[in-house]
Amino acid sequence: MSTESTPPPPPPPEGENAAPQPPKLKLAKPVAATPIVPPPPPAPGAIPPPPAVGAAPAPTAPRAPIAPPPSAPRPSPAFNRNVGPVAASLDVLAMAGSIAAAVILYLELFVKTKG
Repeated sequence: MSTESTPPPPPPPEGENAAPQPPKLKLAKPVAATPIVPPPPPAPGAIPPPPAVGAAPAPTAPRAPIAPPPSAPRPSPAFNRNVGPVAASLDVLAMAGSIAAAVILYLELFVKTKG
């Protein structure tokens, strides 16, 4: 056996059977830089001039708060928001049942059984 390597393969043919080459894209020449035209100045009467610096309105005397008329509805007292013992026990039982159902569902779905 010789230690010489084999020659590289020949280049692909450039005839009709050659692989199609993608077409070369022709880039358009860049357009000459056009200067940016500033907008025209506003018409002289379009915007009113700002008020003079010393023309601040004079402060007025503070007014007294207006008293509500005597026929105004009175605020009703707050309702009793305490929860009774029966309602609280039913809520605790419902919560315990929900937790138990979630645990059973977890065990059924994610715990592998033997057999």
